[in-house]
Amino acid sequence: MTKTLLCLLTMAPAATVMVAAWAAVVSGPTAAGVAPAEWPPVPCDPPAGLDKADGRKLDAFRHGARKEWGYPANKELSFQLYVVHPRNDREGAPLYVVLHSAGHNAESCIKDGHQRAPDGAYNNHGLYRAPNDFYGLYQQGDAWWGRDDGAVEKRVLDAVAWAVAQYKIDPNRIYLCGISMGGSGSLGIGMRHGEVFAAEMVWVPADTGHVARNMFFGKKTPPEAEIPDPPVLVNMSAQNDNWSKDQDVLLKGVLEKKFAMVLGWAPIGHTGDTRAYTKNCGAVMAFPWLEIRRNEAYPVFLGASSDQKPPWLNRQDADEKGQLNVYFRWKTVQDDASAFAMRLWLEEPANTQSPYAMPKESTTNITFRRLQKFKVPPGKACAWELVRDGKTLASGLVQPDESGLLTLPKITVTSAPLEARLKLK
Repeated sequence: MTKTLLCLLTMAPAATVMVAAWAAVVSGPTAAGVAPAEWPPVPCDPPAGLDKADGRKLDAFRHGARKEWGYPANKELSFQLYVVHPRNDREGAPLYVVLHSAGHNAESCIKDGHQRAPDGAYNNHGLYRAPNDFYGLYQQGDAWWGRDDGAVEKRVLDAVAWAVAQYKIDPNRIYLCGISMGGSGSLGIGMRHGEVFAAEMVWVPADTGHVARNMFFGKKTPPEAEIPDPPVLVNMSAQNDNWSKDQDVLLKGVLEKKFAMVLGWAPIGHTGDTRAYTKNCGAVMAFPWLEIRRNEAYPVFLGASSDQKPPWLNRQDADEKGQLNVYFRWKTVQDDASAFAMRLWLEEPANTQSPYAMPKESTTNITFRRLQKFKVPPGKACAWELVRDGKTLASGLVQPDESGLLTLPKITVTSAPLEARLKLK
């Protein structure tokens, strides 16, 4: 379970990985004489050498399975859970939730992510590293990519809720991430729970079946599903990675359901090496996903003229390296019962090694999600206008679609901020 992703890729098929990951959970030893409690987690001694993470305080816990999760009743389960503290503890800090790959466990994930290279960089699976001012939540996982009974999903969500209460986390700044199997789990669990997660990032997610089932890709979402607006997704993948070969399912589902995704790709294989992503998808790495808040609206950019051609949809003329939506930025200006306004612009992150240049402009359809107070009743219309430097550039009327979403078509965005304003008639 401590082999790297690259070793795993050459040594074990997916089924073997799932069995090994599950076995590590059900047969792990109980820590320091502490019997696994049902819930909440019980403090225990961390494994040798894991008392800190890059000099930051680390808390270790054990817990058993809650009956409500639905794990097999005839197995005595013991789970590990770790919390890495911010460098400066404070109330109201954000939470960084990590789902490890099948080639890692919670402990090796923390060690690798917080290990510095000689040049001071965090290059070994850097996505696993909780940022300095965040709490980091790490759980020992079974098959993150989804069990039919939903036990894994329930366990992750209960752990997040426990951490929020235990450490007084800002509930509007909870973020989810994962690599490979953890990326698949992050998609399947995170996208379904926009009421919990503000945004998420995945690297080479291994299998998109979990998210396709949970988000009803290719199907009409049933009314009883009650799916909130999902987190903004940042996805970095590779077209020469057999584990991520079904990215077309995710891409088609995102387009169909009008979900927000920033995508970067390059032929870098199934890797957790941060340098590979920084070199080939630098602008995606620099996208400010950890600034997105759950209690603020966000835009969905679909069909942007600045998009490059992903290999999973445009196989004949695909770009070897590319991005979708990476340069768009936004800020909500107003969101009340009678009016909504959002500032939109293009921005190129500084100090990236991206192989592509920011466009001067991009024309795109813009759908607004996670509106807080501004709602347009079904069958009604609202007035919209685009304003720059106090001048109205365009205006019209827009109605919600059958999903209740408001979309402005063919809006041209540049580096000069543009304000989209909506108002009830």
